[in-house]
Amino acid sequence: MKTSSVVLAAALVICGVHGASSAEEPRTIVIRGEEYPVWPAENLVRRGFDVAHIPNEKNAAWVYLEAFNAYNNPPPTAGRALDYATGTAWPVGSEAFAIYMSDPDTVRALRLYREASEMKRCQFPYFGDPSTSVVSVLMPTLAPMRFLSKLVVAEGRKLEAEGDYAGAFDRYLSAMRAGEHAAKGATLIEGLVGLAVWALADHALDDLVLRHPIPVKELERWQTLLDPRAARLPSPQRGLEGERSFGPAIVDEICSHPLQLFTTGRLFREDAIWDGGIRPGEDDGWGRLEARIGRLFFPDRAIKRHMNGYYDRVFERAAGGSLAWTAVPDEDERYIKEQIPQWDVLSRSMLPSLYRVTVLGLRGKADLALTRTLIALRIHALRHDAMFPAALEELGEAFVTKHAMDPFYDGPLGYRRTGDGFVLYSVGPEGVDDGGAIDGRWDELDFGYMYPPQPIKAFSANGGDQ
Repeated sequence: MKTSSVVLAAALVICGVHGASSAEEPRTIVIRGEEYPVWPAENLVRRGFDVAHIPNEKNAAWVYLEAFNAYNNPPPTAGRALDYATGTAWPVGSEAFAIYMSDPDTVRALRLYREASEMKRCQFPYFGDPSTSVVSVLMPTLAPMRFLSKLVVAEGRKLEAEGDYAGAFDRYLSAMRAGEHAAKGATLIEGLVGLAVWALADHALDDLVLRHPIPVKELERWQTLLDPRAARLPSPQRGLEGERSFGPAIVDEICSHPLQLFTTGRLFREDAIWDGGIRPGEDDGWGRLEARIGRLFFPDRAIKRHMNGYYDRVFERAAGGSLAWTAVPDEDERYIKEQIPQWDVLSRSMLPSLYRVTVLGLRGKADLALTRTLIALRIHALRHDAMFPAALEELGEAFVTKHAMDPFYDGPLGYRRTGDGFVLYSVGPEGVDDGGAIDGRWDELDFGYMYPPQPIKAFSANGGDQ
């Protein structure tokens, strides 16, 4: 989709963007009725964050922002129906939710969301006061991104219930693309939100493949459209890089103004630290003295070396696949305690355990492998008198090697044929093949799918949703 300058200008007005043109960054933006000051991107770049510069007319963020401001909040009585729609199926019997989904403002917001998802590049602005600590950066775009993603998946469930399987797939693909956009942010939380949005859509797609009679040509089309997703799969990697930049930025702030740790009153200057903000590199006499004190008590180069060593190890594990997950989940904490000196209280207090984050990244890879293989299995059965293969290798050695490998295991996904169906699974982060024992505890047992799937429990229209 190509956004014209006229459409972009209209979007900026509707979004409540003040002092902006298609060539410059706005000063404030209104999101869901709240006005936020934009944190200048160049300030974050100076602090070490990888913030992409994208011309406004090519940046999907502006179309998403218009979508975020377009919808009305759903009625409280529709909450359970939305949860059911995103996690199970279309909630037949929920009149309140059906009315909300057909509201013109909701329809418009979903259309804009889909248009944004089709754009190639996205960089959301960040918000807050750059004269304060980087800790105070705000990201009010994340909540509406998650909410609209749920609505798009719910829209796909509705089309699925109506027999429009191609339309349902297109909605799920839109949400997957939006998840990819969200994960391109410079912070870890954006990466996690992107993963959550992508996984929500991917699981709905798996249900679509398992529960409905999709023609071979349509399944083949889906396979083709999923091909680029492997290279763009949301990953915590970019967010981890941002997290890696976060620590040294805080170290610079503290070393430049260490006395902020001990007082909240006015200190030396009229614009005290807590009043006028943290300005590393200040060149007046008091600023130089304070910076020297800071580097005496907090040797910044040593602290940064400890932080970088920790993140080097995290990235090595994240790229190591199954062999990196033989350790217990608290290994991060043990490494910090054993490898970082006790005097380095900044590293010890600021470095987070990232085991769960890196596992979620591998879970995303496993989810995509499961989805690709589910589609391939359905295609195989349609071409072989409803018979599924005896082993995944019958799908083709090239397919298995490229698409059906388990990131938690040195080999392909687990698979076994069961009568007229099958069980397909990943061994999960524990790295132990439990024979396809699937019960929802994906981090303890295997996780995956069985065919035919279990019947779903119908939505209760008497549960307060109407």
